[in-house]
Amino acid sequence: MRATTIALATAAAVVVTVAASGCVAKRAPAWGAPGLPFGAVSEQILQDLVSAGDYAWKRRAEPGQLDAAARAWGAALRYNPSDAGVLLNLARVALRRGVESRGAGAATRFDEAASYAERALSARNEKLMDAARAGKSPVEVFTHAEPADAAALVVYAQALLDWSIAHGTPTLLKKREWIEAAAKRALAFDPAVGFAAPNRILGVLDCELPEAGQNLRDALERFEAAVAAAPAYLPTRIAYAEEYATRVRDKKLYERLLESVLDADPNALPEAAPENAEAQRTARRLIRGRR
Repeated sequence: MRATTIALATAAAVVVTVAASGCVAKRAPAWGAPGLPFGAVSEQILQDLVSAGDYAWKRRAEPGQLDAAARAWGAALRYNPSDAGVLLNLARVALRRGVESRGAGAATRFDEAASYAERALSARNEKLMDAARAGKSPVEVFTHAEPADAAALVVYAQALLDWSIAHGTPTLLKKREWIEAAAKRALAFDPAVGFAAPNRILGVLDCELPEAGQNLRDALERFEAAVAAAPAYLPTRIAYAEEYATRVRDKKLYERLLESVLDADPNALPEAAPENAEAQRTARRLIRGRR
């Protein structure tokens, strides 16, 4: 048993070493103070632009509405570049576009989403921005985060996770601390933020790392916690099935999760209805692939 344990540990170390020796993608973080406004407009015009973006976002599943939301919020940002809420909304648009894209196009969108989230955090929290620009560690940077930063933290962590996965294991290892620190800080503030995003993000991260076998017990607990905190948010169950159930080769769990997605009402969580509908389409595809 002792020899087997040593052999497994050695093998795991080799996997990590090989993975870490590959190419690491580079991105330029967007930590920085907001720029100057394009010009002056009335408060009513700004409110109308933001409202137009909100209206289009709610209809994002319809053709052209995601672009309409981006145009309206982008116009509002030009006149009020320090609006952290608008920056966060644009991060969500970019994240959604990344999910809908493939290949290099998806990675570009995820990078864009992370940048908007960094700008949102910078606009709202000067101390956090200063720590990031000073080259502090991720844990030190996010120590400055406040409860009001929780939503931006999870969008940032999700975007950076997706961008890193798109670029491969070496990049994920490089960005791991940033993803983990942001998600854990958000988790401390509110486990339910972003439809239980902190535990979902950390569960996926646990599964995607080269030493995933050592982390799978943690991943199971995180996915279970995320489902319990936001049971009507169906993408969590898809991630649970694809990331965890496949790795432990638990066919019954995999099928149960997918069936539960299909049996759910996608409109039970109106604000996430488009994502729920997409999760159901994914579940159908995955179940067909098993037959």
